[in-house]
Amino acid sequence: MKTKLFLLIAILISSMVFIGCKNDDDEFVPNDKVQKEFQTRYPNAKDLSWETENGYIVAKFRQGSEYSEAWFIENALWIMTNTSIKFPSLPQAVQDSYNGSYYADWTIDGIMRLERIDTKMLFVIEVDRDPYTLDLQYSASGILINAIPHQDDEFYLPVTIPIRIKDFISATYPAAEIMQYSKIGYNYVADILEGVTPMHVNFDKDYNWLYTTWEVYYINIPQPIQNKITTAYPGYKVLTSIQKEDSKGTTYIMRMVNMKKEIEVTFDPEGNVINETSPQ
Repeated sequence: MKTKLFLLIAILISSMVFIGCKNDDDEFVPNDKVQKEFQTRYPNAKDLSWETENGYIVAKFRQGSEYSEAWFIENALWIMTNTSIKFPSLPQAVQDSYNGSYYADWTIDGIMRLERIDTKMLFVIEVDRDPYTLDLQYSASGILINAIPHQDDEFYLPVTIPIRIKDFISATYPAAEIMQYSKIGYNYVADILEGVTPMHVNFDKDYNWLYTTWEVYYINIPQPIQNKITTAYPGYKVLTSIQKEDSKGTTYIMRMVNMKKEIEVTFDPEGNVINETSPQ
């Protein structure tokens, strides 16, 4: 009986070893076009491995002390490379901007250099202060483009930018660079940088322009709005000032707070209140 039991155990162990070896031999290898494109882009890559992820072909590799992932589709089109870096490897302008920001004393959980097709390089600093974890998205020139809840790598995979949207941005904001492009629900948002001003251009599902928003300094908003805030909202401190352009014209969205509550008030340029809400 013992002999049969030992024989059965030996067979099971042999089967497990065989299965393990079979999985190692089945490591994914991409087609020749993808490999050639990768080698052209990263001739000095080390520790290369390949895998597939949600329909994409992903190369994981090292260059010096930096670890990267390069994302391709089957026809060898490169779409994104994200690289994990340390704070000293950030452009000096980004370091200075972060060190002078509201988030300078938050805990840094990770930093990513993001290169994507059709958009400019982005640096993403993941910061944490309980209960919040945010992604701070910076341009190479140190401009904070967005501060959003932390996202995984798949969020940053590029969405193809329709020609109609590219043409609109080129015609309307000729000096702008596209930093990020996202699909949110049924609509689309292009985050652009015009000079030193990050702007958020919103489109509907058919690529029609809806509106554009950007943050402005309080001292730059029209004087009638400043006067209205002084007289109608005494004791309130302005947290943010957003300028909004749409087909109806220009409005200003002011988020303000006093000792009791926070409110969001929309003004026209003449200082008339269009809408007032209390954000949750």
